[in-house]
Amino acid sequence: MRTVWKIPLEIEGDNSVTLPEGVNVVHIDTQGDDIMMWVLVEPVRVSREYRFFVVATGGEVPRNTQHVGTVLTNLGKSVWHVFAEMPD
Repeated sequence: MRTVWKIPLEIEGDNSVTLPEGVNVVHIDTQGDDIMMWVLVEPVRVSREYRFFVVATGGEVPRNTQHVGTVLTNLGKSVWHVFAEMPD
């Protein structure tokens, strides 16, 4: 059975999250003042650690990452980009 989980993300940082293998990011947005990421998972799968990075426009993007979404905060005045670490 697949389900959607909501994961809070810290701004400008390394977010390590334990999730079932094969996670699929379906949406990134704000909820209140927080950045949230919704992921599609199969909870019965073996879990592993995933790393997500929130980077401001113009900020340095970590190597070996893939863009998974962009979100606006502060009434659209701040733009953040979320990148997932790709396995070697």
